[in-house]
Amino acid sequence: NKILGFSEDCGINIYGNQSATSTQKPIAVKFKKDYGVSKIDYPLFPDFPVTTFKSFVLRNSGNDFPYTHIRDAVMQELVKDLDIDYNEYRPAAAFINGEYWGIYNIREKINEHYVANRHGVDPDNIDMLENNMNVLHGDSLSYQRLIDYMSTNDMATDAAYTYLDSVVDLDECILYFAAQAYYDNMDWPGTNIKFWRERSETGKWRWILFGLDFGFGLYAHGPSEDHIQFMFSPVETRYSNQPWATLFQRKLIENPIIKNRFVNQIADLLNTNFKSTRVVGIINSLANHISSEITKHRNRWGLGGESLNKMTAFANERPAYLRTHVRNYFNAGLDGAITLNSSSGGEIQINTIKLAEKDLPWSGTYFVNVPIEIKAIPNKGYKFDGWTGAVESDDSELSLIVSRTTNLSASFSIDSSSANDIVINEINYNSSNNFDTGDWVELYNKTDASIDISGWYFSDSDDNHKFIFPSETIVNSKEYLVLVENDSAFTNRFPEVNNYLADLGFGFNGAGELLRLYNQGNQIVDSLTYDDIAPWPIEADGTGSTLELIDAESDNSVG
Repeated sequence: NKILGFSEDCGINIYGNQSATSTQKPIAVKFKKDYGVSKIDYPLFPDFPVTTFKSFVLRNSGNDFPYTHIRDAVMQELVKDLDIDYNEYRPAAAFINGEYWGIYNIREKINEHYVANRHGVDPDNIDMLENNMNVLHGDSLSYQRLIDYMSTNDMATDAAYTYLDSVVDLDECILYFAAQAYYDNMDWPGTNIKFWRERSETGKWRWILFGLDFGFGLYAHGPSEDHIQFMFSPVETRYSNQPWATLFQRKLIENPIIKNRFVNQIADLLNTNFKSTRVVGIINSLANHISSEITKHRNRWGLGGESLNKMTAFANERPAYLRTHVRNYFNAGLDGAITLNSSSGGEIQINTIKLAEKDLPWSGTYFVNVPIEIKAIPNKGYKFDGWTGAVESDDSELSLIVSRTTNLSASFSIDSSSANDIVINEINYNSSNNFDTGDWVELYNKTDASIDISGWYFSDSDDNHKFIFPSETIVNSKEYLVLVENDSAFTNRFPEVNNYLADLGFGFNGAGELLRLYNQGNQIVDSLTYDDIAPWPIEADGTGSTLELIDAESDNSVG
């Protein structure tokens, strides 16, 4: 669009191993005060919250350079909404000294500043290692202690699990290895592996997802490749799975809790992020984004390219193969189908997947020999009543073995003990002529938790006057929501206010009336009857003042 983003003197160098042998060399870009500035403040990745960078790289797509140019980017995009240290991506047309240089993929540089940007830690207070404990930052002492423990202790015990949980971010670690199993990244784990921890008493090891371009069906490696056998092999079957490279994950799954979590994590991903339709959609989206430039890029470097057929075939066929590999290696059993549903008033968590009301009913596929963990989570103002279907129980958390077909439903109901968590805090029932904002009422959440008031309704003295709150209406802790009768009159006077819902549909009586707030169960949450005479303040009747609680905890039914 010919709008300058930034222009700075910087240092550059060719980087990479195999990728550096390509005709289009990958380039690392670094900012130092010696060059001009020590960092740039610019949104290299528009949807990414980090906008300050001390370095970045211009990647040529690595092993995928002659082919689709999006392999690694697709695999990163598939999991970027999860709690994993992935690598951001933005394609750019490059020119060097005015000469067209093709498409480069702008990527975060994986170093201590990457960690600092993402986790808010001191970049000088981390350990970062790669491959066979090669030190990139800090030292390897903590990780060596971890490996020594795993090599000399019975990893199947509860004590071993407790130890691992204290030094490893198990959620992220298990997710990382599960994703690699799906991607079939054959240039890993003996290479392209980096991991880090904060140097503190509570610091835990996390793994960084990068260098994935050897996966997703590159070369002759199709969707049927058994990456489970590959990544857990005690003997070297390829240059990238030497015994030292598989030791950590081999010892990890000796613990039955972690083994089950790993199996279920793969199933969770296949039911959500790795569903074929979603994966194909992301492939097409990223390919379309560079479609106007890719032919020019290939002509510049004399590349034949590759259609998307191989990647989309991988996306469609990989789930069934991976389930078979998991079933065979872990004796996980046949596929079992589960369907979850609930009444309104809560959400369900199955393993790592949180299902809001709008996601239900929901169906997924799991393994009949591996128990799944299910939890019912009532919304604020509701309580959990029990499960019906495959299990009849009032325990909110279940460990369940699925059958070939399992149906389970959670029941929630209004918790009467939560009445008055949302209060009517301020009323404007008769504006002054000089400051007419229309009628409005302000609600306040006085609790320490967000409250979903979707489906609740607000009414006045007339039962026919009913404003129903739309879906996904959330009032956060200690925050307000205004219901507005006249949108234009209100925003004219309060343009800075955005926490409001317009089109209330009715105004308030200037002589006083009853106002009521009901939850989904048609139970009263808060109500009051105001008046325009004492003891209610008469200044609120047409003089420009409003009726407002001095203290949200006080009784709003008393003038």
